[in-house]
Amino acid sequence: MTSVVPSPQPAAADSGNTNPNLVRDGGFQKAPNFLESEYVYYNAVARAQNVYLSEWDYGSNGNNLGNDQGPRGNYIDVRSHDYAFDQNEWRDASHGSNAVDLIGMGNQWHGYVGQRIAGLIHGARYEVTFLAGAAFAQDGPHPVRMRYTVTDGSSPFGGVELDRDILEIRKADEATVGSAWKRYWEQHKGSFTAVSSDAYIKFADDTQLGFWSGAQLADVAVRLHSAPVVPFSVSPGDPVSLKRGVETRYPGVQLQNGGQAAVPPQNIKVTLPPGKGLEFASYKLTVMDAFQNTRQYNGNVSADGLTFPDVNLALPQGGSTSVMWVEVKAGAGAPLGSTYLSFSIGDKTSPSSMLNVVE
Repeated sequence: MTSVVPSPQPAAADSGNTNPNLVRDGGFQKAPNFLESEYVYYNAVARAQNVYLSEWDYGSNGNNLGNDQGPRGNYIDVRSHDYAFDQNEWRDASHGSNAVDLIGMGNQWHGYVGQRIAGLIHGARYEVTFLAGAAFAQDGPHPVRMRYTVTDGSSPFGGVELDRDILEIRKADEATVGSAWKRYWEQHKGSFTAVSSDAYIKFADDTQLGFWSGAQLADVAVRLHSAPVVPFSVSPGDPVSLKRGVETRYPGVQLQNGGQAAVPPQNIKVTLPPGKGLEFASYKLTVMDAFQNTRQYNGNVSADGLTFPDVNLALPQGGSTSVMWVEVKAGAGAPLGSTYLSFSIGDKTSPSSMLNVVE
């Protein structure tokens, strides 16, 4: 877990982004309505001193005074963006995010918020970013603490931990402007590797007893950091006989998934052997899965071959197989004998089916 100072960051809600935030309503902006009549501590909470966050689970975390003795909205307060980031350097870098105070209603009830993160790629690495802070100038020895966890599966309880930390919010700046305390915020970063398609992210208060405000949370995001590295093998296809000046044939390679997850798309280059009189009869690559479903890709012509970007290898799970091929012909003056093409697939290279050029 790391922390950083303000800098431009992707927004917590960014539909259309090529690497979107997988957290729904990471800025806590859906549903809460704020009292605007006064700009003071007790009115900077959701209307009727209860909250409704449509995309988040929330309630008691079971720590310290946490219990289940009231409506779940009692356990957290939602602070408006203007209130939460007043006089703080993160004000303009927090994307308008509201904030959640994990001690609710000033009743010393310690709360949590969390949600299921769906659609993860098995084996992929994900980065977690969020803002954590305190609403008041602490004076030791009373630290504000937050417990952060990511667990496997869709439930808030019982999953295998993928990432965790206990954050102690540093002492806030006691300098005041008017009657408002200067807020203290810091961005934190974590990461985890998905072991299934779902994970659960959770933030729970762990502040010492006797406080009316606890750890505060804002601008939560989970984004793909790196795709999984899934092993796969490439080997030559079956030998092919090719009559020069007459026929077209389809040399290719066989592939097999050696991991558990789907093999991600790969860039492919197919190269002709020099001096063998071969040429491409078309500029297409055909991929066929184990059920004989085929898909064709158009290649880009280069001096020594064809390139095909982002090709789906049709290897959706461990043990799955596929084949791919291109169409070639031999000129009338092509030398007789054996030769082969070269297939470069990602970081792997293999000879194609052996081509036996004959009269």
